[in-house]
Amino acid sequence: MASEHAGGHLPPGLFRVPVEWHLDQAQAVQIDHFNFEALDRVEDEIAETIAKELPSAGPSEARCLAEKLSRLMRRQARSQIESEREEILLAILSFVIGGKKPGLRAVQLAFAAGLYETTSRTGPALARQHGISKEAFQQGVEACRRQLGLRQTRTMRSARARQTMREANYRPRSRA
Repeated sequence: MASEHAGGHLPPGLFRVPVEWHLDQAQAVQIDHFNFEALDRVEDEIAETIAKELPSAGPSEARCLAEKLSRLMRRQARSQIESEREEILLAILSFVIGGKKPGLRAVQLAFAAGLYETTSRTGPALARQHGISKEAFQQGVEACRRQLGLRQTRTMRSARARQTMREANYRPRSRA
């Protein structure tokens, strides 16, 4: 499960979500195939609605209209999905290549998305690897999270916790 998934390859050691947490350790969750065919088909629901709303339409007419509407809905949904994928991809790429260090930005994006939650790679270790402070690394992660609308991952501190830490670590500079 580590590197194989339907959308490409992840770097070694990174896992695809879903993850379940137990005793503050991420555990990969096995994904079983779900038989979606067992659920009602959209065409069946549309045909039932047409039959209820248009009593003059017979079952075969309702079925034909339902199939036409279903094809139209699928085409519209595909178009919407393609448009949203393009917007998302452009937002991600503009974030990554919009900075001075695209490699660092890509790692910060991966961290913000939670890809490192199942590994032992921490923010401070990644910051050291890229030659920046852990605070600068975390600020980049937070900027990425905000810009791309990502949720906070389990390992991220809340704004309140960061403020408390800032206040606790504050050391006034003495003027000489």
